[in-house]
Amino acid sequence: MNFDFSAYPLHKGGYSGKPMTLLDPEPKAMLSTITQVALIETGNRSAREHWQHVQLCNLMKHAVQRSEFWRNRIGNRIHSDIDLASLPILTRQELRQQVGSEGPLLRRTDGMPTDDHATSGSSGVPVRFSFPSLIVATISSGALLNISWKDAISPSIKRV
Repeated sequence: MNFDFSAYPLHKGGYSGKPMTLLDPEPKAMLSTITQVALIETGNRSAREHWQHVQLCNLMKHAVQRSEFWRNRIGNRIHSDIDLASLPILTRQELRQQVGSEGPLLRRTDGMPTDDHATSGSSGVPVRFSFPSLIVATISSGALLNISWKDAISPSIKRV
């Protein structure tokens, strides 16, 4: 894997001024996230599929623990045996019902803030939902660089 940041002219704010420290915590965390995204996109397929399955199981366990709506939909399935194709399709109406009655399933105490979003409403009624802030930031590495390196990248770089 070849990382080349030479096209990103960093000024003095891109590096830490602390002794024995290359990057301050925020840029370091975001660079780590970029590397994780690269690993998922370019890594070993079977390892990625295993990770995806584990994350699906974690998600289903979380949903059943926190949501009556999801307990009623999923039932008492063994979480390690969940197959994505076996799950019922969620309609827009059902999503509106769950969000309206329960809101986000992540809590402040989870240490993972959420952002509120909505669809455009092109079908007639917008669907409101919450999404973890970190995931919103990692949707594109360009946006990620814009958010995390905002003071580190030279103003001459055109941001998307």
